[in-house]
Amino acid sequence: MPPPAESSDFRQLGTPEAIVSILRAQHITSPTAVQVATLPDAFAGKDVLAQAPTGSGKTLAFGIPLVALLNNASPALPGYPRALIISPTRELADQIADVLADIGAAAGLRVLSLVGGDSVAKQQTLLAAPVDIAVVTPGRAHDLRRRGLLSLEHVLAVVVDEA
Repeated sequence: MPPPAESSDFRQLGTPEAIVSILRAQHITSPTAVQVATLPDAFAGKDVLAQAPTGSGKTLAFGIPLVALLNNASPALPGYPRALIISPTRELADQIADVLADIGAAAGLRVLSLVGGDSVAKQQTLLAAPVDIAVVTPGRAHDLRRRGLLSLEHVLAVVVDEA
């Protein structure tokens, strides 16, 4: 069955009204093709694999369902993110965190970028408060886990970006 037409509304794709309101406040009113193709399956709890060009809306294609999932889950604890986004580079991780920070904050969620090159001491301080979505580079995530500063025990969803 082909995905709905690109002119679909976020609500028609299963996006909760609270998140539709957040998107509308950010002047995001129409889903992109990758969002149309992936959101219904992501909201249904299915694993999703998507390939699309830069600038096509992939970050919100995985970010919107993450925010919806976490909005209805138990609160995060310090050092125990509820979602993990793995990015190959610090630049991409920071970009993802920037895109998701506003939508996450509007839903009462905290998004944090944890990347190599930043001070571990600073990241330890940041992890002392609950973090809902951790956007990490593999090396820094491994290092923080090895130091006992980051646990994956409460992670409900994982996104691998740019695999």
